[in-house]
Amino acid sequence: MRAWHTLSPMPDRPKLLILYDYFHPAFRAGGIIRSLVNLTGILDKEYDLFVICGDRDLRESRPLPDIQSNQWLRYREHTQVFYADPSTIDAGFWRQQFESVRPDFIYINGLFSYRFNILPLWAANGYARARVCVAPRGMLQEGALSIKSYKKRLFLLVARWLGLYRRNIWHATNEQEAVDIRKNIPQHRIIHTIQVITDTPDIHMDGHPKSKSREVTRITTISLIAEKKNQHMVLESLRHLPVNYPVVYHLYGPVKDVAYWNRCLQLMKNMPAHVEVAYKGVLDHEQVRRVMADYDFFVLLTKGENFGHAIAEALGTGTPALISPYTPWKALEERGAGWVADIQRAGAVQSALERAITLSDADYRQMSQCAIGYLNEYLSRNDNAALYRQLFSL
Repeated sequence: MRAWHTLSPMPDRPKLLILYDYFHPAFRAGGIIRSLVNLTGILDKEYDLFVICGDRDLRESRPLPDIQSNQWLRYREHTQVFYADPSTIDAGFWRQQFESVRPDFIYINGLFSYRFNILPLWAANGYARARVCVAPRGMLQEGALSIKSYKKRLFLLVARWLGLYRRNIWHATNEQEAVDIRKNIPQHRIIHTIQVITDTPDIHMDGHPKSKSREVTRITTISLIAEKKNQHMVLESLRHLPVNYPVVYHLYGPVKDVAYWNRCLQLMKNMPAHVEVAYKGVLDHEQVRRVMADYDFFVLLTKGENFGHAIAEALGTGTPALISPYTPWKALEERGAGWVADIQRAGAVQSALERAITLSDADYRQMSQCAIGYLNEYLSRNDNAALYRQLFSL
């Protein structure tokens, strides 16, 4: 990326300003970064795109390498990115950026970030020139709201009372998220449009059916490590597997919640001899498919995902998945691509794990083929480019 000395949008092209705490080359915050990178690729030829994000990765104190903070940098032909030093961001910062960019549309991702959700939304309410779209990105799901529930629900109550969402439209990435928006931002307090458009993953459909490991079943979770992702439930279930069910379980991903990770570490120290568990660190996006291919099953017992990039990556490599009901991949079991376990029901996860471990090689190969087919079906369902163009013309 190189610096722009001045903002230089093309005439007669709509201007879209995208806001999120993180953007490439940051990667530790997960799938939303990839969604936004892919969105800029979809829209770059038709819009002047401006992305404002923080200048550091999740839980990092230093700026990202190979970027220059607090100036506009070229990212694509018609896409510029401003990596902001967090100490410079206040309400005045956003008013200044709105006047500088003069966007036709402001696209805010997330709900509870003070710097990148609350402050810009407050400032945008005084900037009549632009339409505003808010994408909750799974943050209104019941499982997500159950974590730090009091603070989040109090904020939503105050936000509705202040009319913080009175001007915006909403982007839901699936029908359940649209239901969550209507539930938490009641219609009688606000007039809004909800546009349902699936996420914009970067998934390559080049996977091949796999064979199952013969002696020890290999399982992985690739995800942020946080209470919402529920890694401890996998560990608890593995502890109770019969001794004749040997398993290797590897966890990957950045630690978002240190207290939660310490809880997981305590469980990992007390695993039975037939269950090998290890933390394998953080993966770049480019490493995920290669690493995923080395495992028999992918497990993510999340309390809520608006998409679930790692689930899609697993399916794309022909790796059957064990997931919770709180993702858009609800037909996974029906399509023969894995299991959907009710994480509220005692023993459901352990039962699914036992079925996975005892699966014959022939049945496994069939399930692997179904995983690839299910992903292909899911991704071919909508013309995302056309739907996003429609969203940003409302």
